[in-house]
Order: sequence, then structure tokens, then C-alpha cells
Amino acid sequence: TFPYGVLSIATYLEKHVNKKINIKIIDGNLYDSNEFIKNMIEILSTFKPEVIGLSMNYENSYKHLEYISKTIKNINEKTIIVLGGSSASFSYKEILEEQDYIDGICYTDGEIPFTNLINSENMLKLLETDKSWITKKDLHKNKIPEKSLIETLDDAIDINYDLIDIKKYNM
Repeated sequence: TFPYGVLSIATYLEKHVNKKINIKIIDGNLYDSNEFIKNMIEILSTFKPEVIGLSMNYENSYKHLEYISKTIKNINEKTIIVLGGSSASFSYKEILEEQDYIDGICYTDGEIPFTNLINSENMLKLLETDKSWITKKDLHKNKIPEKSLIETLDDAIDINYDLIDIKKYNM
């Protein structure tokens, strides 16, 4: 199926970010592990994002998280790597304790937190101060993340499917 959560966030960003952005979506569900990593490395050899968001909706994704995030940091150590998705939202403490390359985890819906992150002058600082992001430092402060919900759902349901190659999905 389409990566609806990622598409929703990306579409929301296109409409609400106050600077020019370039969004690329690489859906790991379309590739086997080796193919995904090869594709990701190829894309990151020319595309140099400030932030990479990874979605982890199922716990079976976790076994790949360290290798993927380490590979990203090896390509560009300054890239901020954030994680979201249902499994990440409810296992943030364990993930941050075990994963060295994740800079922050978004708690539940990501449209507003991700927009705040991209609009921020200091993204790493925002990860530590925004109510819906949690970092390793926040764990030591016993921070409990909070949801940031979109007030008008019409802002989130007009998905931009041009961000993916629809032909790759068997629908």
C-alpha cells in the first residue's frame, strides 16, 4: 500500500513550510533490504538533505534501523535523522536508548512537528524543545512527549501522490 503517513506529512510540508524544500520519498517496502540500501546510497550521493525522516510503523522494521541510520550518517554525519510511525511513538524510550544515530523521535502525528522542525532556524534545538519531539537528552529530563494535532483535517487529506511513483504499487 501507499506510505500514507509519509505522504501526508510530505504534502503538509509542501503547503506549510516557509522556505523552499525538496522532498524525496524512498519506500523501503518496495525493495528487499539490499536493494533499498543500494537505492538509498545512490540517491544520497547527489541529494544532500538536512533532515531525513524514517517511518517505523511495524516492529519488524526495527532490525534494519541501525544499519540504515548508520549508513546515512556515514554519507553525511551532519544529516539530522528523525524517526516516526506508530511503533516509534510508543517505543521511543527503548529506541533512543539503543539507537546511536537517531537524533529525535516524533510522537504520534508528524505533520505539525515536522513543519516546526523544517521551519526552525536551529533544528537540533527544536528537537529538544518542541513538545512532540523527544531526544536522548530529553530521556534524562524525564520528558513525556505530547501530540500535536492538525485542527482542520482538510489540511491533511489532500495527498500529493506525485511524490511517489504510483505504478510501483499493486493497487
